[in-house]
Amino acid sequence: MRESERSGRCRADRQGCGRPEGEDGRDPEAEAIGRSIRQEIEEEKKAQRGSLAWGACGGSLVAIPLLAISLPALGPRGDFSFLLLVAACTFAYALTQSFRLMAFHRSPLGFVAFALLLAIGATSVVGALYPCGFQGYRANESSAIASLKTIVTAEEQYKSDAGRGVYASLTQLSATTPQYLDSVLGAGKKSGYSFTLTVGTPAAENWTAVGFPTSPGKTGDRRFFVDFSGVIRFHNKRLATSADSPIE
Repeated sequence: MRESERSGRCRADRQGCGRPEGEDGRDPEAEAIGRSIRQEIEEEKKAQRGSLAWGACGGSLVAIPLLAISLPALGPRGDFSFLLLVAACTFAYALTQSFRLMAFHRSPLGFVAFALLLAIGATSVVGALYPCGFQGYRANESSAIASLKTIVTAEEQYKSDAGRGVYASLTQLSATTPQYLDSVLGAGKKSGYSFTLTVGTPAAENWTAVGFPTSPGKTGDRRFFVDFSGVIRFHNKRLATSADSPIE
């Protein structure tokens, strides 16, 4: 081959001279390198998809039970617990992983997981807060306080009248004529709260009454206490006693 022909062929071949060519004029070595790079990229994407899928599924399996346990105790008072914080963080992680799987990898699994997590999250929050609602929740507590005030008044009236110097139980206060308490409160349950009244010994000296939600976290949150002093006290987590703070 003449030198001029060889030089022309070298210029036409951008891969350089002296390299073996296939029948179609492409460089087998360059093609092999390209395939290797594409394979590595595909494997890396596959690993990323697997990691995101595990994150979305694993986070969901942890977050959903934690939400189911912690959200019912939340209530409108906003008493956040550490368990609820962990549930919220885990849920956010799972939601993020599923979104990345859906948006960046076009994975049907990511789309399904993302939509499912959104639905479960919204349902959990609404299900935890809806049964009483903010207004109904506070209304039940206000009703319980009013009921305890009614009991205080009824006990003093009964003592100075029909009781002849002694206090009475809820049943006695509602069973007299005229009644000192209505029959609903006398039965011990009203507006989502249950009430118990204990008369001291002797009955002329003291009495105590407590009011507590029939379904804690649903019909109310605070527990109330009152005695013959007329001071109503409360506690958020357990039955209130004379040692707790008075209501404002």
